[in-house]
Amino acid sequence: MNNFDFYCSSGSYHPPAIEEYFNKTVQTYVENKISFRSWAHVEWATLEEPLHIIEEFERTVDKAVNQLSFPLICAYKGERMPDYLKTILLETHPYVLKDDDIITCEQYLPLV
Repeated sequence: MNNFDFYCSSGSYHPPAIEEYFNKTVQTYVENKISFRSWAHVEWATLEEPLHIIEEFERTVDKAVNQLSFPLICAYKGERMPDYLKTILLETHPYVLKDDDIITCEQYLPLV
């Protein structure tokens, strides 16, 4: 599905609506124990939204990935991200593709 349709399913970047949309989308897979994976091309038209909203959502997604045990690959344009957002992303993603190698992210803070 188109990333803007997914992330703006409620008309704006609203984490609870995005989470509800995601849960409805994968419900059939989870209920029928069908494996699935997700690849997300993440981009924001602007970074005017409060960054704490993005942090809250990234932590929610990390929790869902761990609970449902599905592969999720997220792609971001690093040069378009402010340092604060890069920090959030590194803290909420266990692996990073860097220089053509997948490495364990040392900054990752798993939820307990």
